[in-house]
Amino acid sequence: MRKILLMIIAALTVFSMAGCDKQDNTDNKSSVQDKNTGDLSNTVFENPPSLTVTYDESSIQALRGTSSWEYKEKIWSSSSTHWDSPHPLDSKESMKYFELLNTSEDEQELTAYLKFEAQPDTVTVRCWSENFWEQTDAESEDIKVDEVKDKKDGQMFQIELKDGGYIYEVTAEWNSNSKYGGTARYSFYTMKSMT
Repeated sequence: MRKILLMIIAALTVFSMAGCDKQDNTDNKSSVQDKNTGDLSNTVFENPPSLTVTYDESSIQALRGTSSWEYKEKIWSSSSTHWDSPHPLDSKESMKYFELLNTSEDEQELTAYLKFEAQPDTVTVRCWSENFWEQTDAESEDIKVDEVKDKKDGQMFQIELKDGGYIYEVTAEWNSNSKYGGTARYSFYTMKSMT
């Protein structure tokens, strides 16, 4: 009789715990993007947001590299992940690129725009000449970054690309959102058009 009573108590405990988990999962669904407005304020990013780079009239998805990320799964728990990736100068085969327009010096427009899936708090950019592929100890050059606002695309960052073949690394930090944050690196490169 005592064994049967213990089994009933154990079964009731398991069922009540399963009911609690189901309720918690339902509450977590509030962290989905509002499909009508595109509002991301309630979104919890489980990975660093993607980066789209636009030059002239073309866009590419930058290659995400080494990152450190943390997000809240539930009110009382969070998860953190860390990715270690090859140096941008060792990533030519997996990295996307732009072909720069071949125009005269006074017409040259080399402005690129960095648009993140969620706006970071800080962005820095550096680059290397294509002469340094596979030379990970080469000195980089800092690129000036300006924050701009566009009526159509919202907040983004603007950089001036260098004329020629260059590898760019973008470092972004998210540290003001209570639901997610961290640091992520992204890379892409440019080539001079042969035409």
